[in-house]
Amino acid sequence: MDKRRVLLCLLASGSVLLLPGFVSSFAQDKEQKDKTAAATTAAATTLTPTNARSVATEKYGKHLEPILKAIQATPEQRKQITEVFEDFRPKIQPLKTKFKEAQSQFLNAMMTGQSSEEIMLKQQDMNALYARVVDQYCALHLRVRKLLSPNQVDQYEQYRTNQGWNHASSASR
Repeated sequence: MDKRRVLLCLLASGSVLLLPGFVSSFAQDKEQKDKTAAATTAAATTLTPTNARSVATEKYGKHLEPILKAIQATPEQRKQITEVFEDFRPKIQPLKTKFKEAQSQFLNAMMTGQSSEEIMLKQQDMNALYARVVDQYCALHLRVRKLLSPNQVDQYEQYRTNQGWNHASSASR
């Protein structure tokens, strides 16, 4: 398997375990490096999990109105759920920005042939930020669920499932 395919497979699986020397030998071949840089960028935008892409690219609160429609929220629920979203904005938005920066640094390290240790440190930073974002979104979803009737909870979970967010809905019910 050529180095580019290995790199794409590693990125697609969400883990990057590079042998020492792999990255340095990879960077020595300029033409290969340029091709891989383009492939790495493409892989980061097309092969990463949907949630990782949405953490980096989706505008916070984008799903508020569709959620309110999906659950057929009452005017009081609309107000309360909107307040929950606004309460979490200052917690989530800065983390999303930091995640984007960490993701960019990680990809840059991959493309410029930095040491495997440096790449792993950047990946750990990126993963830690992603986990913090997911934790905040989980807390947001749990607070929203408290405001819903049992039927609305089902509608809410169906919306989440359709978005690919509902990894453990049965555990949170």
